[in-house]
Amino acid sequence: MAYLIKKFLSKTVEEIILLTPKPYWAVNENSSSIKASDLLPEEGIFKIHFVRTEELVKNSDFREVDMTSLFLPENIKSNNNHRIYRIIQHWINKEYLDPPKIHFNVFEKKIEFEDGRHRVKTSYLLGYEVIPVAIHFEDVDAIGNLIKLSDSDTLKQSL
Repeated sequence: MAYLIKKFLSKTVEEIILLTPKPYWAVNENSSSIKASDLLPEEGIFKIHFVRTEELVKNSDFREVDMTSLFLPENIKSNNNHRIYRIIQHWINKEYLDPPKIHFNVFEKKIEFEDGRHRVKTSYLLGYEVIPVAIHFEDVDAIGNLIKLSDSDTLKQSL
């Protein structure tokens, strides 16, 4: 896999965007592609909303995930590089990924990730303006006070 990742290291972000001009998310008419069963509507745990990627990044804690660069060339075999590579490959192959799962940290007053930090990082650095997120039902209001939430991917048009 390191060889395949190395091929991406030589590409610019613009070249990667040409390979995957849009992300593929398992939401709305593509929700049959959801992999995590807790995201299914009948489970009643998460509500899917669309958010501006930049707002999400600004109001989130990414912990150890480096948000400055898509790939980390100093350690080609890093977990970060493997995850980013796999995300891009899924989107190149037009395979749907689950939306990131987020919740509100009341102590830090920040958004945290249960799952999906690398999907957000990839979306942000590739310039995808709006992405879906899965928010714990009990955190929708608190997160809605931090960032604008929309029930549809037309959020970009309403900005």
